[in-house]
Amino acid sequence: MTPKPLSVTAMLAAALLRPAQAVDLLPTDVIAPPPGITTVQLSYLSSRRGDLYRDGVRQPLDTRLTVDQLQLRVGRAFTWRAHPSFAYAQLAQRHLEPGGALSSLERGSGLGDLTLVLATWPDADRKNGRYTAVAGYVTLPTGSYDARRTLSLNTNPGENRYQAAVQAGYSHRLGSRGNVMTAFDAQWFGDNDGHRRGAGRIGTLEQQLLYNWQIAFSYSPAAPLTLGLSYFYSQGGASRIDDAPWGGRLRVHRYTLSGIVKLPFASLILQYGGDLKTDNGLFEDQRFAVRVLTIF
Repeated sequence: MTPKPLSVTAMLAAALLRPAQAVDLLPTDVIAPPPGITTVQLSYLSSRRGDLYRDGVRQPLDTRLTVDQLQLRVGRAFTWRAHPSFAYAQLAQRHLEPGGALSSLERGSGLGDLTLVLATWPDADRKNGRYTAVAGYVTLPTGSYDARRTLSLNTNPGENRYQAAVQAGYSHRLGSRGNVMTAFDAQWFGDNDGHRRGAGRIGTLEQQLLYNWQIAFSYSPAAPLTLGLSYFYSQGGASRIDDAPWGGRLRVHRYTLSGIVKLPFASLILQYGGDLKTDNGLFEDQRFAVRVLTIF
């Protein structure tokens, strides 16, 4: 007999506590933009998750989760203390659809949380193609949230907690057509004091620091086209509700393939990827994204 979703609450506690995509970079993102430009990026992202893993062991459950979102990002490049800098705000409309053994859970739709980002480049050597950047991320709990959607799996568009991250990145040009980029970040999570823990009780969800590292290679075979391959590794982020033992520590290996085409009116960005290995949570079978970036 297939276990009911309620019977796997403990195993699902960390299923959505995954690396925030706000810290995922394109292979060319550490290259400093020219000051004075305004950017508008509209993105559609779709994620398909399947098998549930607990401590590296696949669970005998037919779990499925689809997450679709439409993102709007507006940014501005400027000079701050003689250094190239960039700031943007990002908001998303999200839809979460549980399936399989999770199909009895309530779906969630609505606005996600607002993310604000400020990045600056202490070193930007445009002549030799070497860049060093640091960035700060703050996510505000402005999204749609209902504690009733957290009993077995959090299917809320918002997370009902503050989040912050500090990131450092380095980019280096390889010859006339290639580039390598690497970045490291640490994410901090505030407490969610509206997390349902069963029998109508509301508890406080806590999560420890999460560390992420990424490396990407890009190559431009022709002037309007850039291809990229990215690898991501995340570790940490154990969670608990109230005074329960810490569990669900994350260790995730991911990849993303990217294609960037510069058109006369905008840049078209296509991405495809997913998990390579997941210790805890729902394995991401595939993720794809379509982004349109315009510059004024």
